[in-house]
Parts: sequence; C-alpha cells; structure tokens
Amino acid sequence: MGWTLDARRLLVQLPQDKFIAWSADLSDSIHAGRITLGALETLVGRLNHAAYVIPLARHFLGRLRQRLHFVHSTKQHIRFSSEETEDLILWLTFLLTAREGISMNLLTLRTPSRLGISDSCPYGMGGFSWSGRAWRIQIPPTSCLYGVSEANNVLEFLAMAVTIWIIVKECATLSLKDDCILSLGDNTSAVGWLFRSSRLPVDSPYYAPVQLIARKVALLITKSGQCLCSQHIKGSHNHVADWLSFTHQTRDGKPNPLAHDSPCDDQLTHRFHSFVPQLIPP
Repeated sequence: MGWTLDARRLLVQLPQDKFIAWSADLSDSIHAGRITLGALETLVGRLNHAAYVIPLARHFLGRLRQRLHFVHSTKQHIRFSSEETEDLILWLTFLLTAREGISMNLLTLRTPSRLGISDSCPYGMGGFSWSGRAWRIQIPPTSCLYGVSEANNVLEFLAMAVTIWIIVKECATLSLKDDCILSLGDNTSAVGWLFRSSRLPVDSPYYAPVQLIARKVALLITKSGQCLCSQHIKGSHNHVADWLSFTHQTRDGKPNPLAHDSPCDDQLTHRFHSFVPQLIPP
C-alpha cells in the first residue's frame, strides 16, 4: 500500500525513499515558482496519497487540483500563485510528519476526548475548553471591524482557532498525544472552513484571512499529534461562549446578563459559577 506500518509503536509512516523524493520535488517547485502540467499531475497524485493519513492536509490540495482543469498540454508550465506556494510550503511540514509517523489512533472513528466551544459577534469573541479555561477578546471601538456584521463569519472562524489553540496548549502541558479534539461553533461557515477553506472564491473578502487561519489550525493539530473534528451547535444552546463575546450594551436589543457592567475577568468568572453553574464544566 506504500506505507510502513509499525505495529509495535502503532505508527503509519511514509517510507524514507518517498519522503526524500517527494520533498525534493516540492522544494524544487517552490523555488522555481512554476511546474509543468505533467509534473503537477504527478505531484498532486503523490500528495493525495499522503493525505490519506493526514486528514487536515486534504483541503490544501484543492487549489492545486483545480489548476489541472485549465491546462491542456502536459508540457505547458503553470505559475503558482502566492496562496498555492503557501500550500506547497505547508505540505513540506505534512510530509515530514508523515515520515516521522502518524499514530493509528488518529485514523480511527472515536469519541472526542477534548471539547472546545466558541462564539463571536461584531464586538468580540469568546470561548472555553471543557477542562474549564475560558477566554475572551474585545474588539476596540477604534477598529475598522467594530460593529461590522459582515466580518462576523471570519471572527467565528478565528474564535474556533483560538479555542483549538488553547486546547492544544493544554494537551502539551499534560504531555498528551493522540487526543481527539471536538470544536463546536454555531456558525456553519466557520465549522466548514476547518476542513474546506480552499473552496472559497479568490475574490471573496474572506479569502485571505480564512486561508491564514486554516493554515495555523492545520499546523497546530499536525505538530501537536492530536486529531480534530468539528460540529455545529445551535446558537440558542451556546450561551456561555456568547456571553463571553461582548460586554455591557454593545449589541442593540441583546443585553448581556452577566457582563452588563463590563466586569473584570475574575468578577465575570465568579458570576458564571454563581448564576449558571449548570452551563459550565466542573
């Protein structure tokens, strides 16, 4: 099947000869900034093979795969865009991880062992992990994004990334590997972008920030040795993360019952434990 299966350490590894050859092809393509259609077909086929054991790598093949549909001569050269070049650079990390070995525990269906929930609004973001750590970021009134509802999809995605980052750090502190992280959010676009960000149109105002965030999430999960899954949660069930995302009366018609007076972090934490203990982790 083209993989080394280490039954003692439960690892799936890319053989050394393939790693050397494929990494060299990637580096040459990045340095040259272009590639022939025939060579691109071969490269995409190889990376698709590697993506079988690195699920988050799959949606960084979309842009490269699309280029195959617009060129008709195998000898014709294709020049990479900046986004495609970034994808290729990211693939160098993916191949190195595959060579070092992917745990078989990350490739099986399983119950999530780590949970994170997040939310955002045009005035801020917030979230928490099921181990009990919460966070919030307020958008300052001087920001060009302050109160702009059109930016909320990207803020939702960023909030998911921050929560995932916190959980990854928690796993590192506890020396945990092979954990399955479930990221919950109430925005369907953000939930989908974790695995399908390359499908956004290039002219979308979301395109550049979403690609930046998606690559960060992919690197965090890949280097940490964890796996990631996502799921949508109804906004009506996402109270805690919602109340973390804004303070006082910044949202017209939607008061914050716990942060109406812009409390400090300690005071807000005390209110969560005092008034809604049933909604937060022990």
